[in-house]
Amino acid sequence: MKKIALILSLIFLSSLSLNAEDPLSLEQIETMIKAEAEKQVAPVLDLFTSGLNSGIYAPVSGKILSFGIQFNAVSIKNEGVLKDIDLSVLPLPFAYLGIRIPAFGINAFFRGIGFPYEGKTMKIIGFGAGWEPTFIPVISIKMLIHYHMLRDFPFIDVNSIGGTIIGALTAIPLVTPYATLGLNNTSLTTKGLKAMGTSEEFTMDNTAFLLGVGLKLLKVVTAEVQFIPAMTYSLSLGLSF
Repeated sequence: MKKIALILSLIFLSSLSLNAEDPLSLEQIETMIKAEAEKQVAPVLDLFTSGLNSGIYAPVSGKILSFGIQFNAVSIKNEGVLKDIDLSVLPLPFAYLGIRIPAFGINAFFRGIGFPYEGKTMKIIGFGAGWEPTFIPVISIKMLIHYHMLRDFPFIDVNSIGGTIIGALTAIPLVTPYATLGLNNTSLTTKGLKAMGTSEEFTMDNTAFLLGVGLKLLKVVTAEVQFIPAMTYSLSLGLSF
C-alpha cells in the first residue's frame, strides 16, 4: 500500500515539475483586470471542484469500515489560463479511511496525502460526514457534507465545501452500481499574484453542480466517472467490511 501511495505521489510531483512554481500558468492574471482574470481562471476552478469532490463513494461504501487509496484524474480543457499549458490531466491522489455506525446510519470519512516540496509538505485534505437512511432494502442512499482543501502549495490555496447525494443499488452480488449528485462551492486564492488595479492577492469562487456514475467491484475496486463541471475519472483500490 505504501509503495502504491509513493507512486501516486511521484506522478503528482512529476506533473508539477513542468513549472513547479506555477504549473497552471496563473501568472497571466497580473496582466488582466479582475473581471477578465475571473473569466480566465474559471476553468481552473472547475478542475479543482471536480478533482477534489470525485470518488467520495469509496470511502463511505463499507458496512463498518473502508480504507485504501484512490487516484482522481481531471481532464484539462485548453481554455482560459490553461490554453497553452502542457498538462492534459490534473492528477489528485488520496489515501482514505471511512467508518460507518450502522445503528445510527452515520457515515464519516477522511482522505488526504502530502508531498514534500522545498522543505515543506504540500497537502491535499478532505473530510466529511453524513446520514444513510435504511428504509429502502435494495438501495443505499447516502447524504453527505464534505470539505476539501489544498494547503502549503507554492502557488495556490483552494477550499471546497459542499454536499453529495449517492444512490447505490445493493441488490446485485459483488457489483454495486451507483450515481452521485453534488453541489459545491470552491474558492481559489493565488499566492503573490494580483489582478491589475487591485492591491490584494487574487481570489475567486464559484458554485457548481456535480454529476457522476460509478461501479464498485468485489468490494475492492471502485471506478467512477464525473461528467460536470469537468470530466473526471476516479479509481480506488481498497478494502471494505
